[in-house]
Amino acid sequence: MSTGSIAVLRARAAVPALVSFALIVMVATIAFGATTGLIRSAVAEGGRETLAAAAAQASAVRLSVILSEDRDGQETAARSIFARSLPPGTVEVFTSSVSLPVPVLDGAPQGPPPGTFALFASLPDLADRVDFTAGAWPAPDILDGVAPVAVQADAAAALAMS
Repeated sequence: MSTGSIAVLRARAAVPALVSFALIVMVATIAFGATTGLIRSAVAEGGRETLAAAAAQASAVRLSVILSEDRDGQETAARSIFARSLPPGTVEVFTSSVSLPVPVLDGAPQGPPPGTFALFASLPDLADRVDFTAGAWPAPDILDGVAPVAVQADAAAALAMS
């Protein structure tokens, strides 16, 4: 027997093993793909059912994920996810910036109790979303390095702010 014919015989002998291996890989890939698809659709369906069953005032979703290091990249990435995941016109997106909890320090006798924390938020279109029942927006002037801010009435009372 020549070397070429020996190689052909060996290749023919290995065909059943290679076919078995390819079949196992194919079945495993199909099973993994089907499982992943089922899990993704189950999560999406669960989210839809939760929102559908919630009262109108409670049917909101808040996502906090870092998708990009810069603000514009984060907003672009988030809007892309909404565009891919939700039907057009079914979601309203607005942006905000919120600080980490900051301890409130106050020397006033009736100031906040120890362990009180504040979150500072910046909502660019807040003026379009708020209707005052009393009072008005603070003046934008900065006096002695202090900028006035708007504080919710109950929070202001609890912090003994005037």
